[in-house]
Amino acid sequence: MSNPNYQPPALRERQLDQTDHLQRFMRLQPGHFDGRQEAFTAIAWLSEMERHFRALGTPVEFWAVFAVTRLTGSAIRWWEIVELMQDIVGLTWEDFERIF
Repeated sequence: MSNPNYQPPALRERQLDQTDHLQRFMRLQPGHFDGRQEAFTAIAWLSEMERHFRALGTPVEFWAVFAVTRLTGSAIRWWEIVELMQDIVGLTWEDFERIF
């Protein structure tokens, strides 16, 4: 009988790694983006996210996922529409920046 909670060791390790990196990122209390600001503020917010990721040594494959956690207000509503309209599985940071 198989265990429904079983995860292959590599997947479990990746999830632990992602959780650890997310906790470290959140400790920095990175800024939120609510979508009401002008374009310059959006660019500055993206730069801030990237600086945090680089300073922490966050693997690039986590950057877009972590940045989405900092969206609020109309920005998160916009992102929910993007998720419905585009295949975002495996979204890279470059893809996120282009869409953003």
